[in-house]
Amino acid sequence: IYRFYKYIGGAPNADIAFFEDWEMATASDVATLSKANAYIKSAWKARGSGYSNSVTAEGWDVFKERLSKAEEILVGNPGLKRHPAYFSALQATYHGLAKSHDEYFELVSEAISLHPESYTIRYDAIYYLTPRWYGSNELWLDYAEQTFDTVPEDVKYKVYARLLLFQFTFFDNIFTETGVSWERAKQGFEEILKETGNDEYTYAGYTYLACIKGDKDTAKKLFQNKRSKYLKAYPLFNKNDNSYESWVKWSGLRMEDVERSRGKGHSQ
Repeated sequence: IYRFYKYIGGAPNADIAFFEDWEMATASDVATLSKANAYIKSAWKARGSGYSNSVTAEGWDVFKERLSKAEEILVGNPGLKRHPAYFSALQATYHGLAKSHDEYFELVSEAISLHPESYTIRYDAIYYLTPRWYGSNELWLDYAEQTFDTVPEDVKYKVYARLLLFQFTFFDNIFTETGVSWERAKQGFEEILKETGNDEYTYAGYTYLACIKGDKDTAKKLFQNKRSKYLKAYPLFNKNDNSYESWVKWSGLRMEDVERSRGKGHSQ
């Protein structure tokens, strides 16, 4: 659901008028949430993805105007609070409008109280706390620890693994730079893959993290799995003068070993 609302707002050839017409025709929660997300998406399009010093004055004006409109839509429809996606969208507006920590985490607390099972709320909160935005490594790591300690036992490792998936691309090596726990994440990834089967994004992230952690045994097992056919196209394997082939060789395998194991349908 989170991904649905995130991407529908940026659907190709769909402008704000499309979502306004949809909402008028259906009066549905989905249409209203989609319209709010369309304003958020268009706000970021006007701003651009660069650092703040690269944004033009006009870009800032349009960015703030559209985020404020999204906030107005959401705050004006409190009945939408029954959907976790409502809070994810409002978090995005608070983030972009640089709301204070107190305001932001008051919203997060309400969201978690109503939707304790929605972990995307926590992932977005950690993103807000990163050094590139309104926090520091210390703050987001503390929040990650709090999350690990407070979520139900049967999901805590999976949540921790997904936290790393949300964060690791902001670092050259998240393990050496932050001290996050590989053992926790590893257990979480194993649990996620047992549940989801062929989740390409999680599988690729898990394999790459095993490589940069230096866990050759885990990397070797993952490279030999039939699901590893997606890994060669994963951009991070070709980062910092490395390549997919060099990581395979580092793990102790030859490319022909990998191809052979895939052909046999080798699985974890």
